[in-house]
Amino acid sequence: MATTYLALLVDGPCDQKVKKISSAAFHAGYTTCSGQTYIKTNTFLRGSGEWVFEYQAGAATGSAGDSGVAPKTHQGWNRLRHSFNQVMPTAIRESRANTSKAFRTLAKLPKTR
Repeated sequence: MATTYLALLVDGPCDQKVKKISSAAFHAGYTTCSGQTYIKTNTFLRGSGEWVFEYQAGAATGSAGDSGVAPKTHQGWNRLRHSFNQVMPTAIRESRANTSKAFRTLAKLPKTR
């Protein structure tokens, strides 16, 4: 028996529609609805058992539905999302800490005229 997943489609023409998708489409990280592409966000809704897929405007889908897009097509998008959600907050936190440390050091130095 093939494994299927529930996908909650967010925004776009199929907003709030729940769709059953195949294991292959789930692991590829995208699905289509009404000829539009939706990207997996790695957000799982525990209460309903659905994975969230966000609308990706302007993504190429091809005419063959889910099999028309190469599995690695949206890997750059996933990496960008990771950078914004994981790497950037850490870098900002470290930058703020370094700035505060520099200001504290400058405040201790003798003042000049």
